[in-house]
Amino acid sequence: RHYGRENLSLIIIDSHTDAISMPVLAGAIQYDTEINSSSVHDSKDPFLYNRSDSYNASSFVHHLIMENQVDLKNVFIIGVSDYPEKKFLRIKDPRIKKYTNTYVNLKRRGAKIITQKECKLNFKKITALLNKIVTPYVYVSIDMDIGANNALDGVRFRNWKGLNESQIYKLTDAVAKIFSGSIQLAGMDICEIDSRRAGVVTPSDNTPSGKDRTYEIAANLIRKISFN
Repeated sequence: RHYGRENLSLIIIDSHTDAISMPVLAGAIQYDTEINSSSVHDSKDPFLYNRSDSYNASSFVHHLIMENQVDLKNVFIIGVSDYPEKKFLRIKDPRIKKYTNTYVNLKRRGAKIITQKECKLNFKKITALLNKIVTPYVYVSIDMDIGANNALDGVRFRNWKGLNESQIYKLTDAVAKIFSGSIQLAGMDICEIDSRRAGVVTPSDNTPSGKDRTYEIAANLIRKISFN
């Protein structure tokens, strides 16, 4: 509202797209519990049934769009692991159709969605897209689960394996470069840190030294983006 939606781009670095309404997401999870014997979800979870739409951590982008707060052609969601594989587009179950159609419509309306796989294998695509930003201001939102189960452990959602530390820095360095010219950083946030796990000294496969590095990595991202 302050800068004007036509003047602001939104870059979201996240393992989850966060642009799916709760009823649609709940329907997809229902389907998963029915056909996937190793599903991480509980079919008896009452929140999966008759779920009304709500604003929360997994739907905030959906609500930004519904409330016309952002122009989709200026939205960049980078690093997602929940983008449907092509085989899901062939599933006829109406719950999955609604789920996959949401992603299709987001891209059709101009949103740029870059998967985690593309971050690893086709990094030039990211830099090419970021170079197309023409708005005078950019807001950056980083969900720390972008490195879950790999670079760090101190986050709320760990259902996907994220990027390693060097890959995260490579991505944020590319974002920081857009502020070397006339484009200004309007604001930045770091989200989804789990304070009960972040910084904890517990040796694991992801933190062989024993100390989780969520806070250190988050601080480095702030330095890179905000102070370049």
